[in-house]
Amino acid sequence: GIISLISPDGTKREIPFNSEYQVVESSANVSASGVNVLYREIDNPLDVSAPGIRPDRIKVRSTGGPVLKKKVQNPRTKEYFPGEFSIMPTAEAGSIIDVIVSGEDENGRSTSYPAKKFKVKNYPTPVAEFGGKSSGKIAKGTASISDNVFAVLKDFDFDLQFRVVSFTMSFPAALGSANLSSNSAKLTPDQKTALGRMVRGQRLIIDDISARSPAGRIIVLNAIILTID
Repeated sequence: GIISLISPDGTKREIPFNSEYQVVESSANVSASGVNVLYREIDNPLDVSAPGIRPDRIKVRSTGGPVLKKKVQNPRTKEYFPGEFSIMPTAEAGSIIDVIVSGEDENGRSTSYPAKKFKVKNYPTPVAEFGGKSSGKIAKGTASISDNVFAVLKDFDFDLQFRVVSFTMSFPAALGSANLSSNSAKLTPDQKTALGRMVRGQRLIIDDISARSPAGRIIVLNAIILTID
């Protein structure tokens, strides 16, 4: 190329130059805050930015579920994840969906950016626990002061809340076992009384445990088998 300069005496001076450049396609930055994939049935936070577009002029849509402009809150810590958008995938687990960003610049010119691909997964099934345990030995004192059965989601990016809605406790009895049921996460008075009669070495079984997911779906959890210590 040539750069032309006008010198102080008015003469034109041409300076040749060599240069290389690379053309890069403009793209929007879309990240699923705190995760590498998108999970079905729950709000996934999306942190979105686009070059030359103000945040209030960015629009987001997807091929696998509704995208809303809202922040996602951790239900336990009450803190918000980064990002001003949320997506609740409805596509089947294992699907690849596109998240498409568009917007208008200050001059009103519309721009649509190349789609970003995300994999959809199911969130893991929580583990049922009583007295902080799902198997093994439990101290009689710990069992006696425990009033609820919990659904605990371990090692997951989101702190989802699952609520146990029913379970059955099996206690040793003269003719085998006695089954007592609860229609909530809390032990009934009869269950508490039977638990108080148990002695060291006896086995406590809690099964038929059902819990409600954040999306309202009822799921069946693992049985809890404990030995009174």
